[in-house]
Amino acid sequence: MFYGIGSGMGGIGPKSLDLLISAISRQHVSFGGIDKWSKPEELAATLLYGIVLNHPFHDANKRTGFLSVLLLLERFKITIRVTEKQFEDFIVSVAEKSFRELEKFKRSFSDQDDADVKYIAYYIRTATRQSDKKDYIVTYRELDALLRRFGFQLSNPHANTIDVVEISTGKRICNIGCHGPSRQVAKPVIKYVRQETGLDFLSGCDSGAFFKGEEPINNLLAKYSEPLERLAYR
Repeated sequence: MFYGIGSGMGGIGPKSLDLLISAISRQHVSFGGIDKWSKPEELAATLLYGIVLNHPFHDANKRTGFLSVLLLLERFKITIRVTEKQFEDFIVSVAEKSFRELEKFKRSFSDQDDADVKYIAYYIRTATRQSDKKDYIVTYRELDALLRRFGFQLSNPHANTIDVVEISTGKRICNIGCHGPSRQVAKPVIKYVRQETGLDFLSGCDSGAFFKGEEPINNLLAKYSEPLERLAYR
């Protein structure tokens, strides 16, 4: 996927299949039938460490590690909550092992076995959040404010109903019952509105993003295109 981005390409495909197999096998190491790494952040950490530092590809090892971690965490319904630039800088610190100079690493991890992977897992744990699928109760006034953050609004109240409208085009998305701005919206109605507007969990916008202002994963993935390109030069 990185071919054609520009410079920074030293070749195409794996440089060594043995190094690639080693990098992706790290997650599955076990002793006596007990997995060495079992927590999502640990699996992501050892995968990132293997890809970035084994250098199994001719080029784009940092970018491949970056994207692999995002996709692995998404499988566990975990999303990054730091900025894309912060996560990009973290990937570079792994590649350069510069995190070893941090006071946190020296104080809490340097004397442990697999200190690097454990620190990376710690960072990933602090830089992520669990995807939120909870239902929250809001009023119609609050629902309107939430929708406006995503380019929609409640409009045209009539006969105890109200339209959900796309602000930029004025297009009506759907129509729902409404008995006053201070009344609570029923959970099935909220679910319906989120589905119709593409602001539900299946579309990459979990409850944390919709109700609490967290970054939706679909927005993050779009934003990560620039860091992926920048990593070619770092």
